[in-house]
Amino acid sequence: MSPLPMPSPNASASRNARRHSLATDSAAALRLVDAGLLLYRRGFVSFLLPTAILIVPLAMATGAAIISENFLLLLLLLLLWLPLPFMFLQSLSQITLNLQQGTPFNVWRTLWINPVRLIGMLIYSLGFQIVAQTASSTISFVCICPAMFGFVFLASAGSVGAGGGVFGAAVAVVGVVLGSILLLATYLFSVVLTGATLTSMVYAMQPFMQGEHTFGQALQESIALLGYRLGYNILVWIITATLFGVLVLVVSLAVGTLLPLPILFVLGSESPLAQGISAFAWVCGLILALPPLPIWMTLLYQEHQQARDGSDLREQVAQWQQSQLQVAGGPHNDAPVAPPA
Repeated sequence: MSPLPMPSPNASASRNARRHSLATDSAAALRLVDAGLLLYRRGFVSFLLPTAILIVPLAMATGAAIISENFLLLLLLLLLWLPLPFMFLQSLSQITLNLQQGTPFNVWRTLWINPVRLIGMLIYSLGFQIVAQTASSTISFVCICPAMFGFVFLASAGSVGAGGGVFGAAVAVVGVVLGSILLLATYLFSVVLTGATLTSMVYAMQPFMQGEHTFGQALQESIALLGYRLGYNILVWIITATLFGVLVLVVSLAVGTLLPLPILFVLGSESPLAQGISAFAWVCGLILALPPLPIWMTLLYQEHQQARDGSDLREQVAQWQQSQLQVAGGPHNDAPVAPPA
């Protein structure tokens, strides 16, 4: 009998390197999430104002259009609301940078966008959405269609086996359970994919919101940083999109549903006052939940930008030099300390 083939040392080392890289990237992504939440807590009120400027007009416009049952009015109000998301993203980006650097800022000034830059943002975001949605739809088709066929097969096996005695009943139960799990996994995959697509667009818009780039420079910077450490970017987009979705769901449920529940119980669900309070509570919950995503993408952009231009390495060298000066001034300085790699 021939001996079993031994695994290649190179293959084993490659697998270990991939595991180490994934663990390192995951830890870095979680640190970024934690840093973003700390900044949100530090500038809580400053972050809420631009978010309210985005959400409140949209909620009022939607409510007015629904009450008046005028579709053209709703369309007009949505067109007037169109620049507000870019104002919101730029404002939160600028506030994040100012809080990170410890510099004073004026929240109202962070909302201003040059009209020419705004038009460039609209054009680029539209093009990016077309490309991203095409890629997302392709991935969904490749991954979800086989899952749906599998669900149909398992459901068919369950229905066929339902009339075959005890064994058939067991087959039916297993088929239904596996099919339900497969369907749920498919739904969760599509939700995460959609969230990651939205998150990638917020990240791609960062060069338009930071610095004084021209349209061409911002476009080049955005494309370059989208491809820079692409695997790490995708991991961060998936993690932040998942956390953001959970955060929106929990906050909206807690603030928008549970808090007004006693009022709805007392006044009745048909009461206009109870409905207004419930809608206001839901808007407040949405305002509380939206800021973390732009904060995370601003930090990710800053992290990649510093890594590409070497400013993070220069900062580490400066810290090392400062520590060397402190060591040199101490009583024991026999052994030199190596600079950071």
